Amino acid sequence: MFRIRHRIHELILLTASVAYILIDRNTHFLVLGLAALLAFQFLFQHRITGLTIGGSLMIGAVWLLIAAVSEFSEMPSPGNRAMERLAGGVLIFLVSSTISVQMLSKYMHHPADTQAEQDDDLQPRS
Repeated sequence: MFRIRHRIHELILLTASVAYILIDRNTHFLVLGLAALLAFQFLFQHRITGLTIGGSLMIGAVWLLIAAVSEFSEMPSPGNRAMERLAGGVLIFLVSSTISVQMLSKYMHHPADTQAEQDDDLQPRS
C-alpha cells in the first residue's frame, strides 16, 4: 500500500474540492473536473499532471493575492473589515503557494527518482 505522506498535497486539494462540492449544491463542472483530476493524481502520481496542477495552483494563488491587494487598495478607509479580508487573502495565498511549491519540487525530479522512491515505499518494513 502506498504511503500517504508522499501524496498529502493531492489529498489536501482533493479534500478541499470535495468539501466545496458538498457545501455548494450548484457545483460547476470545472470543480467536478478538478476533483476527478485530483483523484487521478492521488491514485497514479503522474508527473505531467502533478506539474500542471502545481503550476496552475501557483498562478491561481498569485492571482488571488493580486485581487486581495487590489480590493484593499480600493477601500475608501481601510478599517478592520478591510484588514480581515486582506489577511484572509494573504493566508490563502500562503497555504496555496506552499502546497504548489512542494508539488512542483516533488514532480520536478527525474521520473526514475520518483519511481525509485515509490518502490522503496512498497518494500515491507521490518
